[in-house]
Amino acid sequence: MASVKASTVQLPYRQQWSEDFAKSGAVVIHGALPQQTIADWRTISQDLVTRFGIDIERRSAEHTLTYRVVTGEVLRLHAPEIFAFYSASETADWVRQITGAPSIVTSARERSAININCLERPGQRYRWHFDAIPYTLLLYLTDHAPEDGGSLEFCSCTPAEIEGSAREPTAAQLEREKVSITPRAGMMVLMDGTRCYHSAAPVLRPISRLSIPMVFPVSREHERPEGLDDYLYQAASPQS
Repeated sequence: MASVKASTVQLPYRQQWSEDFAKSGAVVIHGALPQQTIADWRTISQDLVTRFGIDIERRSAEHTLTYRVVTGEVLRLHAPEIFAFYSASETADWVRQITGAPSIVTSARERSAININCLERPGQRYRWHFDAIPYTLLLYLTDHAPEDGGSLEFCSCTPAEIEGSAREPTAAQLEREKVSITPRAGMMVLMDGTRCYHSAAPVLRPISRLSIPMVFPVSREHERPEGLDDYLYQAASPQS
């Protein structure tokens, strides 16, 4: 990955965050970044979504995936402050401390390493799924209310713990174990996406729900399923 300028943003560390992560495979953190940083990154992200956002729509009988995305190479070129935060060794070390992983690196797949995701129209959502690899850091840039929809939903259950022979939790298991979190500006969620089945719930009214997912694998040799990037990113031409 191309070198970028050093990040000036530092993350605090709390032992409680490591303990929470060990219990459920996810931790929710508020106020880890300065409010001005969040405001600045929100302005940058809104502009990039308008200029470079790709509209994704995938529908099947079981799943819906519909949102707007800005890919990693765009962030490197047009949002160096945000990309530098992702690329900083201090950020990877922070993820390592909380997860307890022996090593953490940034992804070699620039396109999917860091994105801006935007949900804005009623009905848009990011479907239930497990990630291909751990770990994911989600940074939310906008405030919302429960009636907006678009909450982060997750269920801490590895594929091995899923009831029956299905590869996904049953509706009953989700009903028992699902956690729903309303996004707030500056909220960060660090999760093991191979352990936490997760989604963004459908948007219920017009909003601009902005989040920045960042991928932190344990090795540069991590694998992604064949065709996953095309599924997530191949769509109509970027908007201008």
